Amino acid sequence: MIADHYILVQRWRPFFTVTSTQIRKVAAWVRIPGLPIELYNDRFLWRVGNKLGTMLKIDKLTSIHSRGKFARICVEINLNRKLVSMINVLGHVIKLEYEGLHAICFKCEKYSHRQDLCGEPVTQTPGVADNSNLQNIGGRGFSSLMNDVIHEYNVGLLCLMETHISGDNATRVTRRINLDESFLVQAQGHAGGLWCMWDSRTWKVEVREHSNQFIHLKILNGSDPWFCTFTYASPHPQGRIPLWRDLCRIAKQVDGPWMVMGDFNAVLYSSERKGGVDNSCTRGDIAFQLDLILKREEILWYQKSRCKWLHLGDRNTRYFHGSTIVRRRKSRIEKLMNDNEEWVSRKEDLEGMVTNFYKSLFSDTNEAEEFPVSNAFHQLEDNELAAIGAPINNHEILSVAKSMGGFKAPGPDGLQAIFYQSQWDVVGNSLCQLIHEIEENPQKIAEINETLIVLIPKVDTVTHLRQMRPIGLCNVSYKILSKVLARRLRQIMDKLVLPNQCSFIPQRHSKDNIIIFQEVIHTMRYKSGSKGWMAIKIDLEKAYDRLKWSFVKDTLLDIGLPSQFVNLVWASITSPKFRMLWNGEALEEFSPSHGIRQGDPISPYLFVLCMERLFQLITSTVESQQWRPIKLSRDGPLLSHLAFADDLILFAEATSDQVEVIQSCLDQLCGSSGQKVSIEKTRIFFSKNVSHVIRNEISTTFGFQCTSNLGKYLGIPAHHSRVCQRDYQEIIERVNKRLSGWKTSTLSFAGRLTLCKSVLSAIPSYTMQSVDRLCRSFLSGESNNQRRYHAIGWSTVCQPKEHGGLGLRSMRNVNTTYMMKNCWSLITEPHKLWVHVVRSKYNYLDKIIPRVTKRSKMSNLWQGICATWSLVTPHIHWRVKNGQTIRFWYDVWLPTQKAIIQKAITFVPPVELFKSVGDYVTDTREWNIERLQTWLPSEILELIQSLRPPHVDNDYDEIIWGPTPDGIFTTKSAYFVASPTQNDSHSAPFKAVWKWKGPERIRLFLWRVLHDSLLTNLTRFERGLGPDPTCSICMQEEEDTIHVLRDCEFAGEVWNKITGGAITRRSRNRDIQCWITSNLVRNRQLVSNWPLTFAFTLASIWHHRNRKIFQNVTLSVTVSLQGKSGIKLQVEQ
Repeated sequence: MIADHYILVQRWRPFFTVTSTQIRKVAAWVRIPGLPIELYNDRFLWRVGNKLGTMLKIDKLTSIHSRGKFARICVEINLNRKLVSMINVLGHVIKLEYEGLHAICFKCEKYSHRQDLCGEPVTQTPGVADNSNLQNIGGRGFSSLMNDVIHEYNVGLLCLMETHISGDNATRVTRRINLDESFLVQAQGHAGGLWCMWDSRTWKVEVREHSNQFIHLKILNGSDPWFCTFTYASPHPQGRIPLWRDLCRIAKQVDGPWMVMGDFNAVLYSSERKGGVDNSCTRGDIAFQLDLILKREEILWYQKSRCKWLHLGDRNTRYFHGSTIVRRRKSRIEKLMNDNEEWVSRKEDLEGMVTNFYKSLFSDTNEAEEFPVSNAFHQLEDNELAAIGAPINNHEILSVAKSMGGFKAPGPDGLQAIFYQSQWDVVGNSLCQLIHEIEENPQKIAEINETLIVLIPKVDTVTHLRQMRPIGLCNVSYKILSKVLARRLRQIMDKLVLPNQCSFIPQRHSKDNIIIFQEVIHTMRYKSGSKGWMAIKIDLEKAYDRLKWSFVKDTLLDIGLPSQFVNLVWASITSPKFRMLWNGEALEEFSPSHGIRQGDPISPYLFVLCMERLFQLITSTVESQQWRPIKLSRDGPLLSHLAFADDLILFAEATSDQVEVIQSCLDQLCGSSGQKVSIEKTRIFFSKNVSHVIRNEISTTFGFQCTSNLGKYLGIPAHHSRVCQRDYQEIIERVNKRLSGWKTSTLSFAGRLTLCKSVLSAIPSYTMQSVDRLCRSFLSGESNNQRRYHAIGWSTVCQPKEHGGLGLRSMRNVNTTYMMKNCWSLITEPHKLWVHVVRSKYNYLDKIIPRVTKRSKMSNLWQGICATWSLVTPHIHWRVKNGQTIRFWYDVWLPTQKAIIQKAITFVPPVELFKSVGDYVTDTREWNIERLQTWLPSEILELIQSLRPPHVDNDYDEIIWGPTPDGIFTTKSAYFVASPTQNDSHSAPFKAVWKWKGPERIRLFLWRVLHDSLLTNLTRFERGLGPDPTCSICMQEEEDTIHVLRDCEFAGEVWNKITGGAITRRSRNRDIQCWITSNLVRNRQLVSNWPLTFAFTLASIWHHRNRKIFQNVTLSVTVSLQGKSGIKLQVEQ
């Protein structure tokens, strides 16, 4: 429009003249003043527009319910026809206003003159617009709307069509509608759906038959039954054929009155329609499509970013995009050195070098030697073998599919696990059928056994191919089958593998081997005497990639596994086709002849079993006294090796004859399995009492380098001296790297909080203060040495959420918690190898609960145990079984009580003090109350009588953890024990915040408000950051948090606009915590969904206050309410 007049653009044609050309159609904006906000929906407005002319679109502010005075629609009007001047909506006449059409007469209903110049008296009847709208069925307000309709029109039978939702969501919605009986035809994906509901008190309905396009009912009300068929036809002509066939058949069967009603869908696409657009979004078709595109974009970049800690739902596209770009830049390799130490940068040469290198690596030309040890595995029971060899069932397949990470990298077919999880109803049967066919014919697995090999750098700057780790990206369909086999194998691993091997074994952890390794190194530092020790850290080159297939099969047969299981495993490792993925491109395909894939679920278990055969050989040589292992104490276990997958440590006496024994074992393993020991990377560490002559002799014979520091084992530095921050500097660098500066600007406060939690949970907890400092700086938004004001103390942030914190954990308390877990294991898991080693080293083998004391030359582990032992022992409780172990007077075994000796009312004779619980049970299996009542009060006696007396035939007494209801130790409960006592007096406001249902960023804003941590002018003035504490809007009072959000003139106008002044009059004397709590937990009649409206209004007031200060925006109540309403709409959808 120009100067309130329309400018029209038409195609130019010959003989065009301005004077002879008439304008017949114009696209005009039409206002509908005074329209109720409930009718601001697409379907109603499109029907109104099509009564005026040809509807084109709805004004954006109208579609988001932001303009309240009038609705605004764009309509193509034929100026040669009569124009509509008013419409009748629910009995109310509303006059229409046409923008930019000034020469319009509503007397004669024509365009060309004004009404005061018209001489034709004309009477007009207002048009009637249909305001029906059943969109957003799954929305929060739908059931309330339907119940209002049912009540107003006394509806007893109702059918809803094209509901778009199914399953539990459909059941949930129908339960909220005030009709007690229902029959649902489920939607197919997001299309279709028929819901028939009725009131059983007044309607007697019998469902005769149904399909996805109709529900056929017999109505039994009154003396004459009749039939009713609700229909929603497919928009596709071919899809309607079954419907017409069914209706024709039903017509021949009915024996009474019959009514057919519904939608027969004469059009397929919106572009074919002249009426309204059927749209699931109340913001118009364009807004709906835009929202869909944004959602798809977010999912796309989430998949590409490989981000595991941040979830979808808050438009994190910018962060996902940044993560993807950074990851791709790091993984892209532009040049490498070849075998001649020459740089290769040409694309074709690099691709050829990569393909040839891995073709050679995965090719096997050497004959396998026979392994000298066999039949050394534990003999499995018949039921265990039957479980492994049992046919695979569909439930097992589905369970594995659901357990997989949905967005992990896909294989060559491009399908991620989320596809199978979300579309299981469609593809599940086909996948199960394929797996069953592979069971019958294992060679068929080759159809899905293609693999992309992606190269992951081991170092920051890659110069050679050997510095990259090949990871296989298998098809998810193959991984599901492989994981089924791996799950079965996992169940028996602990019986097949010795305790020295901890990887991929249930109830074994890497920390077990780490503790033993550190204790050995500590003992070797102080070793004296004539017998010296050596520890050899073995490095196996490309251990997975070199493993011979024949050795794998021989190992499975040696265990005695069922032939069907062995054949499936054999087919899975021998049938793959490899293609290297280099800088995002798949290279030439080739077939391997040995090696197993990292990335295949069953590969780790196969490798562990194959390595176990080496340890069987070592055990055999130890038993024959050829290999002389080490012992940390006289009663301690023999230690000859430790293993975690391919991380291998060997222990022996430091003598020349031991070199020959160890070398022979390694050679036999390599000759049979294809493994290769890296001479360059393998290191030997000697105890303090080994002379330099012997060290040089052993090192020369082996060809391995002698070292004074073995470096890291399983990612943890070997403690050869006192622990200092320098040992864990790498962890600080890793934290700093993950909290890199670019993420600060792309993540909100809520996003930064989530990333901090992810980093703290994934990185070992050492150098606590430095890690805490990095997380504190990142959370406050600091980057590139730009400091930020920390409004809330870190100790408060680390409190539990219900006590006013954010649930982040202090690293010092986390470290204490993990040491408490070691203390608990030392008491309750004596069967573990590391517990046996530590207990024997410090002479506590014969004590169930040892009295831990400090001593000279303690290891770091024992120092930590001594420091935290006092936190654990008060919470050691007993569960009575046979009563033979528990000390009646000194142990805690009564519920909610301390040691009974503290409750004694008279002197207890010394002869009684060390008796067990079982000693106070009579021969008739009853408590000996007569004996105890001399020393104990009546309430304690009643508590004892409430327990079942122990008996010698029962199991052993059990130690339990007091702070948990089930007695099982958890790090969560231990953390609360290690943390300072929390104050619960002010927890109610924070509990209300965390229960509030809305976006995390608004919830965190409320959290900051409750802590009075907003940077108001008063806060800035008190901390020397600002010159004036006065409010920048009203310029009258000091601006604190309660003033800016409630008491300021601008804030008061906002609350008055929303509540009519009620909230201000009632709340002036409340402090901010009481005011916020009361409004978050109560619904008010003045405004629907008041807690949501209240929270968004607070955030909107603060947002516009900041715009006033930093952008010099003129504030008005309308502006603030617009911002709030827009956010609220997004949440409610």
